[in-house]
Amino acid sequence: MDPVLVKEILARPDEFQKPRNDHMAHVMVGGLFTTEGNIWSKHKKIINPTFHMDKIKKMVPLIVKSSLDMMDKWNMLLSASKKSVEIDLWEDIQPLTYDIMCKTLVVGETNEEITRIHELRDQINEQAAKVGKLMFFPGWNLPTKDLNTLKSVHKQVEGLVKKVVTKRLEEMKRGASSEGDMLGLMLEAYLDKTGGFSLDDVMDECRSFHFAGTEVTARSLIWVTMILYEVMRLYPPTSMIHRAISKDTKLGDMILPAWVQINKE
Repeated sequence: MDPVLVKEILARPDEFQKPRNDHMAHVMVGGLFTTEGNIWSKHKKIINPTFHMDKIKKMVPLIVKSSLDMMDKWNMLLSASKKSVEIDLWEDIQPLTYDIMCKTLVVGETNEEITRIHELRDQINEQAAKVGKLMFFPGWNLPTKDLNTLKSVHKQVEGLVKKVVTKRLEEMKRGASSEGDMLGLMLEAYLDKTGGFSLDDVMDECRSFHFAGTEVTARSLIWVTMILYEVMRLYPPTSMIHRAISKDTKLGDMILPAWVQINKE
């Protein structure tokens, strides 16, 4: 689609709304990913301070530590091989982004519940892929084996997220600081009782960042070298580059006549 049209669609949310029949998105993600209108604006206003520059700067030491821990693992693999080693980035980048997200946005550490949620995420993705193929057909929500499995795993995740949120809520009720992270800011809004931010809203947003947030970031990091190569022009932007000389020109030690064509493959 033409990028200009994409921009126009996103700039007119009242006319181009998020599909209400996207049941899978509501089940798996929720939060900002599926809300819109006043609800979306309210949630975004509460969460947005988490990503202000002063907060991001404070996250840097945690991000660096997690990244160095992963690099230490790679160095150990390299030392063991004594030559070279092939690494599947996806297998390492997923837990890295998840670990950083937990430490900086949600709980400050990767505890037992958070680790278990990460393990269940793969099961949810697998079952959702199976159920999603049938979602637009009548009867997709019948109690099939795949759908029942998806609901069961999702229920486990809901219980674990609730446990994490409730634990942090009790700490704040006893006087603990919100720490200014995303979960803390949302719980402050919940405790305020005037903003209409419920505990279910808090859990929805946590689930949204657990699933959608880390997935998108991890996939982007996999291709980051391609972006660097393009920016640094270490590789050509296309497989072939053609140039036609407009007048007699010296190129290095060569004198090239006008209208000679140069090809770079």
